[in-house]
Amino acid sequence: MRRIALLLVAFAAGCGGEPSVGGEADLAGPAAMMLRLSDLPAGFRYGNDRDCGEVGTTDGNVPELDQFLIATRPRACFGDFSREWGGEPATVQTVLFVFDSEDDARRAWEVRKALFANFGRILITSEHGRHDAVTFDSSGVLKPGAGEVWRDGRLVVAVYEEGLGGEEGRDFASDLAQKQEMRIESPSDPTEEDDREIGLEDPAITIPVYWLGRKFEPDGLPKLTLYRGDHVGPAAGPGSDVKIDYDADGGGVTLDLWKPEAWRRFKTTRLGQFARCGRRIAVEVAGGRAEVCHADGGRWFAHAYYDEVVVAVNMAYCLTCDEPQSDDPYNSREGMEAVVGDLKRR
Repeated sequence: MRRIALLLVAFAAGCGGEPSVGGEADLAGPAAMMLRLSDLPAGFRYGNDRDCGEVGTTDGNVPELDQFLIATRPRACFGDFSREWGGEPATVQTVLFVFDSEDDARRAWEVRKALFANFGRILITSEHGRHDAVTFDSSGVLKPGAGEVWRDGRLVVAVYEEGLGGEEGRDFASDLAQKQEMRIESPSDPTEEDDREIGLEDPAITIPVYWLGRKFEPDGLPKLTLYRGDHVGPAAGPGSDVKIDYDADGGGVTLDLWKPEAWRRFKTTRLGQFARCGRRIAVEVAGGRAEVCHADGGRWFAHAYYDEVVVAVNMAYCLTCDEPQSDDPYNSREGMEAVVGDLKRR
């Protein structure tokens, strides 16, 4: 799935789901030790900065740290989560370094502030604790935050939240650290969870959500696969509440869900003129009515009308977006009829 970078390279490099001989986790596959969505409160989705691999350098910004990294060549995994809905904290990070020896990890522990500031943008402002595990407060990148950092054998690990300060933030970070330690002790396949439906689970959505499920396989057309669903809200787009994107070989389909009164207002706007049917084909749908539209220039789109929601299929998003997509199998009467005919309430 494109939007979910699930660290497959490192996982495939050698981490199974069982501990190795002697009870120590298999350190060849740190991706399998990372926090997952299920470890966090509802409303989080994966961020963009998620990767595993050998650590580079600071490009000369911190020469002493560069010398250490060149000498030790650690591997690392970076986990990034952002809050889609539900309040603070706004972001969560977890960073895990794997060194070839415990001595290298002990040396890394001594330079942990520079290490996590340059690889993870985690700013350790003040620490509480001693030895090989500390809780810390952070001035944060955008907001104050808190975290925990510790050394365990060849591992040096940090978990961090940004958005909650003080004791509340430290308590949140402590819970994160416990869950991160459990993942380290019991590695597992990191590909089992995804975030495609997180936006559709927002309790602030006040309209019924109609969609095609996670995949849609109509006869004679390419399979559609759910790419992502978002609660965009009227203020974040042309006025719709929910946006759902599907991918297919050679094209795709987008569903925009509107409150009926917002849809009526939108159709009076200049952009809304592209939502007006030129040639209209009525389609029977369960619980409502639908129309498939063919615009001048070859663009096909559709609308499904229910009591509490209007579903616009492949609507135009800008005044210059009305170009036909002749190579997309769903830019067709057959494609639009198949979509509106199989919409179902989530």
